[in-house]
Amino acid sequence: MTDNMVYQIEKAQISKQKMQFNIIHRRPQYQTKEKETVKAEIEKQLFAVFCKYARP
Repeated sequence: MTDNMVYQIEKAQISKQKMQFNIIHRRPQYQTKEKETVKAEIEKQLFAVFCKYARP
């Protein structure tokens, strides 16, 4: 992964009663090869977290 990460930014505004909230979603944009590497790493980490909840 590079230090110069490009992010896709999505903005939304939510009103609840008399309050206004500004929501900003930032998602990294990866190249195709990086995307596969990142996906595999996330899957490994999720497996490590949830495998302890599998059958005892």
